[in-house]
Amino acid sequence: MNKGCIPDIETTENMWNAYQQDKSCAEIANEFGVTRQTVWKRLQRRNKSLRQLAKLESVTFNGSLYTMRNNGYLGKTTENRSYLHRDIWEFSFFKIPSGWDIHHVNEDKTDNRVENLCLIHKSAHTYLHGQFK
Repeated sequence: MNKGCIPDIETTENMWNAYQQDKSCAEIANEFGVTRQTVWKRLQRRNKSLRQLAKLESVTFNGSLYTMRNNGYLGKTTENRSYLHRDIWEFSFFKIPSGWDIHHVNEDKTDNRVENLCLIHKSAHTYLHGQFK
């Protein structure tokens, strides 16, 4: 057997130490120059107790599933990967014109009630969120 195919125990233990310091598998993978999946498999094979992944918030609208994205918005998991607030607006009113955004009035990205959504020009939306203040 090719020795290069057998993961060394010392490196795996170093990965485990990093994991116990609350580093994610992705962070450890980056540090050791391997994939996230490699870190996970090496720790699992050494019978290390791995943290459970947090269950992503999800919502179903119009037969499509939307899950929480890193940016705080709920996004469709299939097809065009659109955002829930935009799909709700278009379902309730009309197609969003080019150059326009949907703004959450109370600034809660997860509050997608129709009465909390308003159509706003992109430049005004950018200004509202302080990118030019």
